[in-house]
Order: sequence, then C-alpha cells, then structure tokens
Amino acid sequence: MNYRNLYDEIIAGLPDDVRIDDYAVGRPWTYMRAGGLGGICMTIPAYTRPRLRKESFLGCSLREAGEYVRSLQGQ
Repeated sequence: MNYRNLYDEIIAGLPDDVRIDDYAVGRPWTYMRAGGLGGICMTIPAYTRPRLRKESFLGCSLREAGEYVRSLQGQ
C-alpha cells in the first residue's frame, strides 16, 4: 500500500477555511482543536527528526497542517 496516496486523499478532504484554534504537544499525546473539530494522536519524540515548522500552528489551516504531516512520509 502506498501511504502517500492515503495521505493525499485525507488532505484533499480537509477544509482549507478551518483554522487551528488550539493545540498542545505532550508525551505521549498531542491534541488539536479547529472549529467544531478535534483530534488526538501519539506524539513522536522531537529528537527523531528536525522540526519542519518553527512557528506555531495556531491559525494554520487544517489542510496546511496535513501537508506537514504528509511531508514526514517522504523522509
């Protein structure tokens, strides 16, 4: 299975006009809230790769955030 294609399909379905309102990165969980949506995922330790984004994700669109997640698949 090509996981990049799966990420492409998920990202294509994300609204570009919904912005991240709040998020917290912790161990072992990270959470995010955007509009009436929310999500949680397992946190990957930061020392496993360089940071992709230096600025905050607050105000970032869900689609833009999804592109950052997808970019990890190419490494």
